[in-house]
Amino acid sequence: VARIPGRRLGAASSSSRPPPWPRGVGSGDPPEVRLEVFPSPTCPNCRAMIEDGVLPLVKAGLSNDRVQISVLPWASGEYSEDGRWRSTAERNNAYDILCAMQLCARRQAAALAGAAVERGVQFMACQMKGVQAQDGANVSSLWPEFQQCSQKAGFAWQGADGLSECSLADGFHMLSSEDFRARMAWVYQQPHWTNPPYIFINGRPLNCASPTYCDSIWTPDGDKQLAVHGSLLDIACSFLRHPRPQACPSSSHSTSAPPGPATVTKFCETCYEAGTFHWTRDANGHAPAVVLLVAIISGSILSAFVLVAWFSRRHADADEGDAGGPLLPAE
Repeated sequence: VARIPGRRLGAASSSSRPPPWPRGVGSGDPPEVRLEVFPSPTCPNCRAMIEDGVLPLVKAGLSNDRVQISVLPWASGEYSEDGRWRSTAERNNAYDILCAMQLCARRQAAALAGAAVERGVQFMACQMKGVQAQDGANVSSLWPEFQQCSQKAGFAWQGADGLSECSLADGFHMLSSEDFRARMAWVYQQPHWTNPPYIFINGRPLNCASPTYCDSIWTPDGDKQLAVHGSLLDIACSFLRHPRPQACPSSSHSTSAPPGPATVTKFCETCYEAGTFHWTRDANGHAPAVVLLVAIISGSILSAFVLVAWFSRRHADADEGDAGGPLLPAE
């Protein structure tokens, strides 16, 4: 198996049935809506979805008992035929440090009262914006920007539990934790993937033509249109039974499809592949002034040859087998 942060569009499990939830996930009464999002720190489409799709959803404040949202970084790893995923993260690899930092922010968010998911997603969006805006700046210039992102989200930056130290230590333990490995393996076991970021609603791949417009889910029998088309908030609310939360739009009708890909970055087939550039820390544990994120530049160059817009989705051929119900994961 190759060491790659992600695979090509559609290159998912050969099985036609969606896998069950990872062990330990979804125990007890399941929520009406479970949304799983797996963005990459260096993927422009992922950042667009986080900013314009996920953040508005978490800011709506829907009850966690009814709508559970999980946003995890798409980390470097290997998936084997026995159904196991293992991290291949390296402590001096820039991409891996970015992923570790996001898990550290997620841990701090979980320990805070109120708007925990919102704070974690807010930090993720801010970090991704800083990374993708540098365009060749040196790595040392990112640390102050990440600190500002931490402060905006209300997270500690310094100290043993701060994001600065955690992203170079405990964050890597979290990348190798049983829970994280199970969630990554669950994605690899899916029979189909969407364009980045990989999004699943109630265990099914969710097709979104833009960060603000989703219209269908994938099933083994082809794409199934949803009753309501629109943003992630529109979709989540359409799944909820009465009483309808006040945070949901007053109308349950579909929104209009986007006129074109104007709000969508070009789809990059290599956006998840971050290369093997390295950071080397100095004696104080800080990143030195090295040229930043070679992978972003190389990915941009390669994407010029791809030029497939995010809204152009690949429809899977109908596979044999039971669809497993309209939106429920196969158990």
